[in-house]
Amino acid sequence: MNFIAALGLIAAVGVMIFGILLGSPLVIFFDVGALLIVPFTTVLLLGATYGFGTVFRTLGSGFLTLYASRQDPADPAKVRQLEAVAESGIKYATLTGFIGTLIGLVSMLANLEDPTAIGPAMAVCLLSAFYAGGSIMLVFYPLARHAAQQALAIPSER
Repeated sequence: MNFIAALGLIAAVGVMIFGILLGSPLVIFFDVGALLIVPFTTVLLLGATYGFGTVFRTLGSGFLTLYASRQDPADPAKVRQLEAVAESGIKYATLTGFIGTLIGLVSMLANLEDPTAIGPAMAVCLLSAFYAGGSIMLVFYPLARHAAQQALAIPSER
């Protein structure tokens, strides 16, 4: 097992959860609307771009090679595929986070006369950005970096 990568992931998630728990219960950081807008839509867009089987196989094998202790020689086609899917994931998560933020803001501004509707709309707004940042930081950047490192290790084709 790649203990450095695993420790980094566990520490990052732990610090985020600790920071949340310092000020509020963890449950308030789950919002169905924001979950549908950001992670779910990001996966749908990746599936529409590459095919769902390819996306799940590529991300699964990417995580296995990222956290595995022994590294087999990298298959250049799989490395390029992982890099493409991870880079697309970064872009799609960023865009869906931005769209979720806008949806929450529009919903909030449309309901300014009803103070009880402002909170849920603001939750969609802020949690969309949170989910986008979290998925980029914890999933797509590590995979893209890992693929880039593997690509450097592959002898150039001549």
